[in-house]
Amino acid sequence: MIFIKLKMLVMAFLIFTISCTKEEAEIPQVATLPVKDVACTGASSGGDVLCDGGAPITARGVCWSISKNPTTDDHHTTDGKDKGRFSSVLAGLSENTTWYLRAYATNEAGTAYGESVSFTTAQGCGGTIEDIDGNVYKVVAIGRQTWMAENLRTTNYNDGSPGLDRAGLNFHNFFSGVYSYPEHDSVYSIPYGALYNYYAVETGKLCPKGWHVPSNAEWNELKDYIGEKGFLGKEGKTIKSTTGWAQGGNGLDVFGFNALPAGLIYTGLPIEFGWLGSFWTSTPLEAPLDNFYVKTKRVASGVDKLYEATDHRSRGLSVRCIKN
Repeated sequence: MIFIKLKMLVMAFLIFTISCTKEEAEIPQVATLPVKDVACTGASSGGDVLCDGGAPITARGVCWSISKNPTTDDHHTTDGKDKGRFSSVLAGLSENTTWYLRAYATNEAGTAYGESVSFTTAQGCGGTIEDIDGNVYKVVAIGRQTWMAENLRTTNYNDGSPGLDRAGLNFHNFFSGVYSYPEHDSVYSIPYGALYNYYAVETGKLCPKGWHVPSNAEWNELKDYIGEKGFLGKEGKTIKSTTGWAQGGNGLDVFGFNALPAGLIYTGLPIEFGWLGSFWTSTPLEAPLDNFYVKTKRVASGVDKLYEATDHRSRGLSVRCIKN
């Protein structure tokens, strides 16, 4: 009996192998994997190239559109050139929209598609918030949190009190709240926002009323949520904007966070513009450095992770506000 079962398995393997070995190439066989991790502007899926049709696979991925049978002429990913399973990440979707998706695989004979599946992106993730200067910011809900989807650029405290001054190359000499811009040039205020020292952050009056500078724990909740949604180790790439980063460092912006590379101000000099997004938390380090250094979060060109750093209170960093 065991011999018969083994013989049947061998025969089945040979049949499958022969069916994928052609004198003349045929289009591949590919299956679509389920859609998961559906957010407001992104999702993940993939496919399984079951047979190469007797010729090397030259492209594979998923394609999607609002039409029922998307093709590679529509939005699509490119995810390798092998047989077997692959994963795909979709970005730039509009919220509260029904999309159709299917896997594809291409060889010299043409392109084959898997079955078409549909999914609907989340809704209620947007909205806007206005600061005391009248700047209006997009808002995004991610998990249990609601974040600004843009860097803060206010030049006044939320209660109208004086004291938030603009500084240039002498930025690091201030022990009160100051701000400037990437490259010390206000032309970059949109979309990159302003850069603030921590003396401005610790007043608790930077963000619009009802909002605040997030703690390190709140940043970590965002990171954990993204990791649990299938992007573990790629949290930085997942929240980075899809444009504006140096040397291929653009992100996926799956959740609409739109992290931007405004750089930072270090000893008065603006550095890493286009390469680094560095954000204040409201959490100073414990003794003995708590008088000078604060926990910060960074995303960088060429780095997939959202990682933790420490920065001196006198430096200029971006601020993202979170709803109370």
